[in-house]
Amino acid sequence: MLLSEALPCMRSITPSAEEKETTIKVLNNYFDGYAFRDIYLNQSSQANSYGGESIDIFTRLDEIGNTYYESTFDFYGNITKLVNSLHCSHTSFTMPCMTPFEYLLPIYFYFEQSSSGGQNRAYAQPLIDEYADYVLESIIGAEVLYVNLDGGQVDPKVSPTVEEAIKIWADEEEQISRNPYARWQKANSGSFYSRQASLYPLPKSESIKIRVRINEVEQDVDVPILVYAYEDVTDLEKFCNVNEAFGTKSKTHYNSKSNTSNISINKTPKNITAPINKKELAKRLKDLMKMNEKETLIKERDRIDLLWRERQKKIVEITKDSRKLTSFSNRTVDLDYGLDRIQKKRVETLKKLSHKAKFNHSYTLPDKFKRKDSKKDNEIESKIVTGTSDGSLFAIHMPQYELGIIAITTFTPEDIDEFQSVFFDIVNQLSDNRNQFYSKKLLIDLRYNGGGYKSLPPIITRFLFPHANSPLWEPMDYVKSRVNSINGKIKDFVVSESLIADSDIQLDEQTGEVIYDYYSQNGPQRRTQSDSGLGLKDIITVDLTKRATYYSGRNLHQFMSRFCEDCTLEESCKVSNFGGVQNGARYNAGTAGGSSTLNNGYFEEKLQQYFDDPSEFESVGITEKDFPGIFYRQGTSLSFVDSEFYGVTQQTKDKLSEFYIYDADFHINYVENYGDQIRWTIKDYTEMYARVITEVDFALNGDKQPSKVKKNADQLGCFFGEVEIKGWLSQTECLEKVKSDPDSIYGYRCEASKNRNPDGKRSIGQFVRNVDGCIFSHCRPGYNRIGKNCVKELILHEE
Repeated sequence: MLLSEALPCMRSITPSAEEKETTIKVLNNYFDGYAFRDIYLNQSSQANSYGGESIDIFTRLDEIGNTYYESTFDFYGNITKLVNSLHCSHTSFTMPCMTPFEYLLPIYFYFEQSSSGGQNRAYAQPLIDEYADYVLESIIGAEVLYVNLDGGQVDPKVSPTVEEAIKIWADEEEQISRNPYARWQKANSGSFYSRQASLYPLPKSESIKIRVRINEVEQDVDVPILVYAYEDVTDLEKFCNVNEAFGTKSKTHYNSKSNTSNISINKTPKNITAPINKKELAKRLKDLMKMNEKETLIKERDRIDLLWRERQKKIVEITKDSRKLTSFSNRTVDLDYGLDRIQKKRVETLKKLSHKAKFNHSYTLPDKFKRKDSKKDNEIESKIVTGTSDGSLFAIHMPQYELGIIAITTFTPEDIDEFQSVFFDIVNQLSDNRNQFYSKKLLIDLRYNGGGYKSLPPIITRFLFPHANSPLWEPMDYVKSRVNSINGKIKDFVVSESLIADSDIQLDEQTGEVIYDYYSQNGPQRRTQSDSGLGLKDIITVDLTKRATYYSGRNLHQFMSRFCEDCTLEESCKVSNFGGVQNGARYNAGTAGGSSTLNNGYFEEKLQQYFDDPSEFESVGITEKDFPGIFYRQGTSLSFVDSEFYGVTQQTKDKLSEFYIYDADFHINYVENYGDQIRWTIKDYTEMYARVITEVDFALNGDKQPSKVKKNADQLGCFFGEVEIKGWLSQTECLEKVKSDPDSIYGYRCEASKNRNPDGKRSIGQFVRNVDGCIFSHCRPGYNRIGKNCVKELILHEE
């Protein structure tokens, strides 16, 4: 139905004073533990960052709480708008009551990329079967020239193009990332056209207006915004229950897996007579913590990318015949774990829309833009190497390019031992010159990777690039607060009981020794201020824990970006971004730099456990006052970042990884259209990988022949910072330096500008292959560069 028709239902419940007061109080308590709550006051204070407007989270929450609202929809919608404006990948707010609703456009824009590097062209395509009920059929297949997001008149002098309009919308409404490329890609491939009403605020208008060209005639067309319900909503109260702690008709029991609970707090302690066994308590708390971490990560992946399961299912299917017979290979993994009823309906709807989009655009595009099948003799040959049983990892070999591809869809495999075993097998096959999959180039695909185990990126980095300098484990700290003290004290208790295996621990930066009472370690204060422009200064001061080295076993965090950071910092590989044109914006390969994520479900479950047996928690130092409280309505959910990480080099050791830009080395103007991600076949993967390697060759060598197969060709070009070596043997011209510095590896420097281009891309030059080009590259394995010398690397706990 039209948005205007749905709004009366969506706005049919009025918030009470108790609801507003409770919700704002609980949010304040949670955000008191938000790692960057002070930084947002002055984002420009972070060096080499995107910057951004000043956001005083607490002042804004108080303003929302003090405003009169006639509906819960508008009250919670303003909270959603505030949280989304942070553009923090790991911090999100889910409003209650809106679970079954989705905002939807009846059409989407299909982009054809310009082969000459000019502006991409957009065409209107149907998204739903009943599109003709809402827009003129004649616009299907027509080129869309301009867009007015507010639904007003289109003026070519001021109205943005389609690409620019999506960028404007994403920069305002898309929460997923501080990286403008990531926001644009997320919007264009999905959220601009269909998005959950519980995660996004109310659209600014009931329609958008587009200018299209039909048979060389331009005309303006209104495109209404629709509301789709995944269940029959006759009474919003059914989806808008008050938690039992505040008195409600609902009798639903608390389900910790949902993280959107109906809480019925029982404050009567259970009859506990046995003394507390600290070891057993520590193990129980640790197991519960790990279970919640996994469920939180699944929920976060669903929020950001609900179709991740479908992609992994497809990968499982295409790799099943190539997997070796092992104890893992015949196992069936339940990739639908964690999906509730409405989410399943949403997934099926998105799949249907995606497949319909593929079918429709192949018939309605002008002939000159239709994709033509390649001739057989020009088809790109590819072979599956192997993959994991859950689709978290697979590899492809492209013999024409002597290229091996390792695609890592997640760092949260169902079985971490299988992941490491398969990864080793893949690298072994790609690097063995006697193997059919032997490759001279390696491409690692991390698109759509949703993060995961903190330990995997450093392990993979060390395995693939043993020459990369240490340290690989970065420094971290916590913002001290009541809510963070709960998790901090539980972790300290677990470590103090020697349950270190598979746990995240903090090590002394200098000695590498385990810190058993980390949260109680006092660190510096951080003070951030922002000038209001009226001579008034807003100031927020936070207390930090001592800086320490973060070291983990199998704990879960959002660490896909960490792998990219390692590549850029150690200059051990080249990093490329994919995205639409962003007017020279920089692409941060390290966005979402590895912070851990918690949500209210975790603390609500801990609160009930506290009331079951207060003595257990009080023995750890946790009291009822430490808990942030519970939300007024079911379905209200908040995830937030509780810790912050820093870079691992001298230049970045004091820079927060969440804000510091780790530039990609080069960009590929790649537009992903709506639904593309779920439709991909092996042919689509190989065509994209061929394009990547071709564009790299072109950037480095100026080779304009995209279909040319490059075998045994020495690269003429190089990126600034690269050092050319051959295995572990130093170049002949560098032997004198090696003799005086035997623990170091030397090679040829790249003669290129030190400065990056304005868009962040590294400068390109040529290797100096003579004695004047000899420079230090890295230390041999087991050694770390300190100053001008390579010294034995510090061995961390149980390494």
